[in-house]
Amino acid sequence: MYQSKIEKEEKTSENVSYNPQLKEIAELIAKKLGNKIYDKENLFYVITKEEEKLYELSKYEELLKSNPNISKPFIFISNIEPWFAYDPVLFNFPLLVKRGRLIDVYLMKRQFETLKYFTIFRYFQEIDQAFIEVVDIETATKNLNLPKLIQILYDINEDDDEEVINEKMEEFREQFESQKLFGEYDFLESEEILDKYYNKNDKSLINEVEDIYKGYQSVYQSYRILLLPT
Repeated sequence: MYQSKIEKEEKTSENVSYNPQLKEIAELIAKKLGNKIYDKENLFYVITKEEEKLYELSKYEELLKSNPNISKPFIFISNIEPWFAYDPVLFNFPLLVKRGRLIDVYLMKRQFETLKYFTIFRYFQEIDQAFIEVVDIETATKNLNLPKLIQILYDINEDDDEEVINEKMEEFREQFESQKLFGEYDFLESEEILDKYYNKNDKSLINEVEDIYKGYQSVYQSYRILLLPT
C-alpha cells in the first residue's frame, strides 16, 4: 500500500512557481488511485468535478452514453504502459518522454471542455517507487504552443484523402518536435542528452541536463510527488 502523500519533489526552479492548487490535486489523485497505482491493465482514468469520483475511462464513456447528465471530468489520469521498464529519463522527465499524451488530452477537450488537469503516473517495480506528476492543461499546452500548432490538425477535412491527412499530421509533428523549449534543445535532442547522462553515465553533460531541467519546469510547471511504500 502506498501513502497518499509523501513529499513534494523539488522540481520547481527558482524562476518558476507552481500553481499551489496542483498540490491539492496531486494528493487527491493519490488518494483516489490507492492500490490502482499497481494496475497494469487500465491506463486511463478520469475524476469528475462535482463528485470527485474516479472512473476508468472506458467505463465512464459507457456511463456517459446512458446518462449524459453524469458529472463531467476535470482531471484526466494517464498510467504509463506496463511494458516500459524502469528508465531514469522516463522517471524524471515523464511529460517530455510521453509528450503525446498531453496532446491527446488537449484534443479531448473538444469533447470534455471541463478538463482542467492532466496527470501522468507510474509504479516501477524495479525500484519499488511510484510518481504522480500533475499539470494545468491550459498552462502547459500554451507553453507548448499547442493552441496555435493544433490548428494544422483542425484544418483536416473529412473528405481529405489519406495523403493530405498524412501530410498535415507530419507537418504538425515536425513543427511540434522541432521547438527548442529546453534550453537550446528540442524534444529529441533533449532525450538523447538525458539518455547519455542517466543511462550512459556521461557526467560531462551536467550543464546541458540542467538547462533541459529548467526548460522542463518552465514549460510544464508541474507538481510532482513520490509515493513510497508504507
